[in-house]
Amino acid sequence: MPNCLPINTLYQIPVTFKTRFTAFKVAFPAVVALFLLSLIMIRPVHAQGPVVAIGSATSCTGGTVVTVPITVQNFNNIGAVSLDMLYDSTKLTYAGYNSSALSGNLIVNNPGPAGSPFGRVLISWFSLTAANIGNGLLMNVTFTANGSSTVNWNTAVAGQCELADGDGEVIPSATFTNGSVTVGGAAISTQPVSNLALANGASGSLSVVANGASSYQWQVSVSGGAWTNLTNGGGYSGVTTSTLGIVAASAMNGNQYRVEVLAGSCPSAISDVTTLTVASLATNVTLGQVSGCRGSVVTVPITVQNFTNIGAVSLDLLYDSTKLTYAGNNSSALTGNLIVNNPVVGGVPQGRILISWFDLNSSNIGNGLMLNLTFTVNGTSAISWNTAVAGQCELADGNGDVISNAVFSNGSVTATGAQITAQPASSLSLNAGASGSLTVVASDATSYQWQVSVAGGAWTNLTNGGGYSGATSATLEIVAASSMNGNQYRVQVSGGGCSPVTSSSTALTVVSTGGGINATVKVLLEGAYIGNGEMLPALYDIYVNNGLSLANTPDPDVTDTLTISLWDPADLSVPVYSQKHVLRTNSECDFTLPGSYSGQSYWISVNHRSSLEIWSSSAVVFSNNVVYDFTSDLTNTFNDGFTDPQIETFDGKYVMISGDVNQDGNIEGADANQLFSSQDANVFDLLLDDITFDGYVDLVDYNQGFTNSGNSPFFARPY
Repeated sequence: MPNCLPINTLYQIPVTFKTRFTAFKVAFPAVVALFLLSLIMIRPVHAQGPVVAIGSATSCTGGTVVTVPITVQNFNNIGAVSLDMLYDSTKLTYAGYNSSALSGNLIVNNPGPAGSPFGRVLISWFSLTAANIGNGLLMNVTFTANGSSTVNWNTAVAGQCELADGDGEVIPSATFTNGSVTVGGAAISTQPVSNLALANGASGSLSVVANGASSYQWQVSVSGGAWTNLTNGGGYSGVTTSTLGIVAASAMNGNQYRVEVLAGSCPSAISDVTTLTVASLATNVTLGQVSGCRGSVVTVPITVQNFTNIGAVSLDLLYDSTKLTYAGNNSSALTGNLIVNNPVVGGVPQGRILISWFDLNSSNIGNGLMLNLTFTVNGTSAISWNTAVAGQCELADGNGDVISNAVFSNGSVTATGAQITAQPASSLSLNAGASGSLTVVASDATSYQWQVSVAGGAWTNLTNGGGYSGATSATLEIVAASSMNGNQYRVQVSGGGCSPVTSSSTALTVVSTGGGINATVKVLLEGAYIGNGEMLPALYDIYVNNGLSLANTPDPDVTDTLTISLWDPADLSVPVYSQKHVLRTNSECDFTLPGSYSGQSYWISVNHRSSLEIWSSSAVVFSNNVVYDFTSDLTNTFNDGFTDPQIETFDGKYVMISGDVNQDGNIEGADANQLFSSQDANVFDLLLDDITFDGYVDLVDYNQGFTNSGNSPFFARPY
């Protein structure tokens, strides 16, 4: 049997281990070496990387020692540990470590000179026997805590925080999570103010600044009693916040307030105390601000606030007596000796109202009406208290002491509606036919209406036409007519929703220029028209052929007669002029009007015994030798758009339509029937039904009337 060396001596194989901490060489028996090589060849893979976590620690007060745990997860087959922990050395002082689950070469170092730590804890460990803590505590690090601080791993510097497996290989999937030390307990850094003064009804607040606070609770002590927690409402808000809102009330005067600052499970901190002083409310005496139409009576209220325990009142009120007229007072809430005086010197109001009152029983109106003053409004005026003179406006309490914090507020009256600032002239003289105007100047005006009084009669509104224009403007234009002589004119000005203001009146004098005015209306008749603007001398022929008196024989150039009527555009119910005049063969119908018609505008209507009535297309301004031509253009005849009011002739003239023998305003079957019944070949005269102007009513007349009736024409009037 061959000699054999022991296993521990024959197969000694040197194996060198190298980590980042140290390199060392160990001789292992061959079997062990082979085993180790097999371990290297079959290196375990960490399914989930290990986690090294710094825990958190809390202390309610500073100066206590706290323990910060370092825990691990998936901590298996770990052969070496290198950790670098950072903290704020001004808040934490390293005190040591304990409860380490690591066995072997563990080094925990707090670098730096004694007493001057750098805020770092360095932890190093390795072992040939891999650690398999799994999930649990790695070790505890203790600090003396004087303040709060984060405790972090120094992962910013490569290689400062690493784990190596049992083969000495760094584990790249290792995770390092941070922790903290919190020194709890509330610490108040800014106290609430010691005193707070508020007026009754005013708002204010109390605030506290605290560190480490988790919640707040404000408290009150009434009349030195026990402290009780406040709730929101009743003048308080924010009772569980760092700021308490207060709406002061008289009942709160003298209350004391504080706040309890809570910090989790740590003891609370109590703030300093604030004393609240609530000042009494000022008594207010206020004049109202009102508006009213000029000439109306307005009421100006005098209202009061906090009017309690008042024993006497002395008030001096100023206003512009040229704009307001004092009318009286009413609705006084003051009982007892009330005197209201409006001084007048030499019959002239002084623009002052003096109000005096006292009573042995104090007045307690509180908030409301003290007195109403009434004024007639002539313009806009301020109404103010005479506080510039000491003692003129004062209140006294029930003991007769002057109330120092009384407040007197001014008011006003604003005049609304139109105001005439310049009246029309008192008189106006115009020649007949001449033009003139009347003007008013007014402020705040929105509308005007001129009026006329004829022969001292009632005032009536004017409309444009008939010699007037601008009837609803600031300036009235007048074309004088003799009939206007002696008329009175005025204007009503409106504005601001108020009643109209009426101007002074103007008397119009119209100076007659003497004589009348000549006028001509040109008209052609259908049945008499022979062309070139000429008609048959029908009326002359009848006289001559019937042997009538030569004294009554018309001129040889007379065709027939027409009725000319003139109509005032303001009133088309009755013509202002209507006369029968001779129509000459050249279409002219001449007539003379009184001089008062000069400058006036009138509609013209023309009527003939057997023709359809016609009207001018608009009102015509009459002056001497005025001519209105119905024959030259159809647009000169009023047309309502239904049928043409005249017929155009073969040579471009326009003639009145024949056939309205019954003068009912249209030509229809009734006219044709009348013509048929009136046929009489034995009469030579201009009868009503003779529409052909030949002296006979025969079939020719009937045929023309029947033809015209087929078109059913009817007159057109502007009304």
